[in-house]
Amino acid sequence: MADTHGQVRFLRRSDKWTTEKPFFMYSQPDRDEDPENVTNLEFQTQLLDITDIRGQEDDFKLEECGFKVVHHPPALVDFTTLEHIREYQKDVQSALATFFDAEHILVWDFKQRKTHRENSVWNLNNQLEIDTTIKEAHNDYTFVSGPIMIKNQLIKNDLERYLRPGYRFRMVNFWRSLLPVAEDQPLTLCDFRSIEPADVVACDRIRPDRSGESFYLHHNPNQKWYYLNSMTRDEAWVFVTYDSAAGNQARFCPHSSFLSPEKDISLTTRYSVETRAIVITKL
Repeated sequence: MADTHGQVRFLRRSDKWTTEKPFFMYSQPDRDEDPENVTNLEFQTQLLDITDIRGQEDDFKLEECGFKVVHHPPALVDFTTLEHIREYQKDVQSALATFFDAEHILVWDFKQRKTHRENSVWNLNNQLEIDTTIKEAHNDYTFVSGPIMIKNQLIKNDLERYLRPGYRFRMVNFWRSLLPVAEDQPLTLCDFRSIEPADVVACDRIRPDRSGESFYLHHNPNQKWYYLNSMTRDEAWVFVTYDSAAGNQARFCPHSSFLSPEKDISLTTRYSVETRAIVITKL
């Protein structure tokens, strides 16, 4: 396997997190805010040993480690209208319904990312905008914000039908490269089984229209990080960011882009797309 090293930023371990909750506030595009008033997060860069799972993809199960590689050629790779986004979301919904044998799927979010954001002014609510890659080890939801997001996104009839005993709710990310091969700043994922409770810290995420909570990760040398070498556009990561079921299964999956310390400047700039979905299955 083509194992590698990669630089990832982790939440710095600090005594202040015992009395002060981490937060990050998204500022309005038309406001000039002091960065000190936007976040209290403190990060440190760590060089990780990252294991390539190429050739051993079937050994990594979603229920066990929190992630899985699936083969799924994209319905389209150019997104210039909202209709293109809706078509892609429907295609992902179909793939997830088959993968999970789901009772109900709602693909509610869509995000394109590049290494560098092209627009200086960015609209959080415009799905056609292209965001930057995320270089911090994080998980999109916590055990508090996951249920809140599910209730906010599902319509009343679906809440009445599924929000009762006998159903399992998962928040799932479906990630792929929009380039033929992912080379620059690929995605790395942490095996849930290698995470210790003290590694995980909840962080408030404050937006102009709503607030939420995500997990940031402290570095621990016992953590196991993985990637897929030369990942093609027809391959996708499926990973869980919240699971309502209690038990020994993976309940979330920290992840991040990573930067090779021997980065080749000739590599094509990373361009990826991800969707977030609510997956409902029977227990």
